[in-house]
Amino acid sequence: MRTTTSFLANRIQLTMAEADIWGVNRVTEAWHISSITPGVDVDFDKTEQILQEAAIGRVGAMYTKVGGTGTTWQENCLLRDISWSKSGLGLLATLNYTGRYWFAKGGSAKGLGRTTEALTSATVISADALLLPAMIMPTLRTRASKAFRLSISGNTVTDPIATVDRSTADIGGTQLVADIDIRQMSFKLRMYIDAESLSLQDVSQIGLAYTGKRNSAVFFGCEIGSMICDGVSISHLEGEYWELVLDLTWDEYSFHSQEPELMPDGKPRMILARYYDVRWTREYRSSVDFNDIWPDGDLGLSQKFQAYKGLWY
Repeated sequence: MRTTTSFLANRIQLTMAEADIWGVNRVTEAWHISSITPGVDVDFDKTEQILQEAAIGRVGAMYTKVGGTGTTWQENCLLRDISWSKSGLGLLATLNYTGRYWFAKGGSAKGLGRTTEALTSATVISADALLLPAMIMPTLRTRASKAFRLSISGNTVTDPIATVDRSTADIGGTQLVADIDIRQMSFKLRMYIDAESLSLQDVSQIGLAYTGKRNSAVFFGCEIGSMICDGVSISHLEGEYWELVLDLTWDEYSFHSQEPELMPDGKPRMILARYYDVRWTREYRSSVDFNDIWPDGDLGLSQKFQAYKGLWY
């Protein structure tokens, strides 16, 4: 019950629905609001006065839980809309709150450090930590490439170095021009963000910093220099919640291809029908640590573990 200068508000109904980690949590309240003076009618013209006197909260207000500590998912739901209807001499206000934070009671959620790759090193994070979901969805494929040297009859081609854009010497192997398939794995990293904690402007700058760059640190078990961020997209979910998607690609040969030495006329240099010099080459790209995508604190620990493990516990 709430009493203001002009009104008496009684909560007559309360329902809650807690979704899975990718869903929307909901709290719905129904309040009957009557005049503090018995027998006086409260009509729809009084709705603004009711809100001004805080008989109920305005749209955007956080759900208030009696005895709450601010750490529950209910207390992180915001009021999205209010619907009004006439009820006797008073008004009936139905308030809908929603939110996407979830927490694992009793410390059952696990986390992985920003620079930690081994899932065996995961730790249990703080009990009642407010969390948002994340996942990585891998897709395996191949890319076609022209090979001028192959490992045949004991003549082994030197593998490309993931941190070097061009081999420093001929790669060896046996001359045999062929088309080969090089394995690739593309990733979609999905994670939810809260604009109240990280502004959309900051997120877009993160996207610009990552797009077109190689990984300067191991990420999802992929060695340094073997991944590229192909792009970043940001889409609105509702309210303050947004979804950030990073498109990443890992390449078996770190995006290298075999390239013979060329003469001034653009033709390969050859001696006795053999390519004189063949090297692994790739385009130049600057690097960035993809691990910086994980937020600070328990949220980042949890989101990285969720992405690496495929679940949150």
